Amino acid sequence: MTTNAAGVPRGGSPMTDGPRPGATETFARTRTECSERPLPEPSSPAVQQRSLSRRGRTALAIAGVALASLLMAASVGCGTKVEAPASPSPSATTPTEASPSPTASAIDAEPTEASLEIPASLINDPKALVETYENRITQWDNAGATHDNAYEAMMSSTENIDEYAARVAAKYDKEFTDALLVKDWQSNPELKYAYDNIMRVHKETLALFIYTSFRDADVADKQPYMRGQINKLDSITDQTDKSVTVVVTAHDYDNADLNRVGEALTAGKTVNGEIRKVTYTFIVEDGQIKISDIIVGPAEPVE
Repeated sequence: MTTNAAGVPRGGSPMTDGPRPGATETFARTRTECSERPLPEPSSPAVQQRSLSRRGRTALAIAGVALASLLMAASVGCGTKVEAPASPSPSATTPTEASPSPTASAIDAEPTEASLEIPASLINDPKALVETYENRITQWDNAGATHDNAYEAMMSSTENIDEYAARVAAKYDKEFTDALLVKDWQSNPELKYAYDNIMRVHKETLALFIYTSFRDADVADKQPYMRGQINKLDSITDQTDKSVTVVVTAHDYDNADLNRVGEALTAGKTVNGEIRKVTYTFIVEDGQIKISDIIVGPAEPVE
């Protein structure tokens, strides 16, 4: 299996690895050749994973059925689906102190609209603009992925893990959409489709992070599940002091080899990946850079 320097396999594009509205809502994750990118550490990096109490281990074992269902909904490729086993067979083991997720720069513990906004000065530096946007999407994919949240979700007596992840993810989603998208973004069908899909990926990524955060429940979870995006700048068009249109090559990567997500879905096999050309139009709105339009090209096979 091809991995980057951090042992992280490569994969597809989060904006396009879900169905169009009206289709069954499953998303696909691919692995493909890409420039190396380590995943960010979970938020609040000073907080180490806790050993679960007996109640917590029992709760996680019961949650195994839900995990099997979620893993079936998750995928390993843009349009490439694989079947998950009927049960991932979580098992309680001797509590073990686990290391944080892949070594890299930590994402913001509590991202806010102000911290996520892209300064207007970058409209004249498209390369830095694309790199900043890439960072924001990786933050978005993993927003809320903290050990405190994982522990709180596992010990909750009022919400299951999927419900907890959906509630926490929604709180962050508003911060990201307000910071990155033009005010009327939902009136643009392509923007709405693309970023509704990112919100769905975020919710599912957070749930998978929680399920795989406890090595004392299953030693196969060497690191909690996380995800990131790579955007390679290809060309620049229509650049002014108030707007710029860029074409990028975009796809995801994740660390599914380091937890049950990869084992349950691929049995250790590498699947073919896809990449996509995406055209973004960035404009200056209220003194900050916002995305005003997007065109997502067809999937392309990996060379």
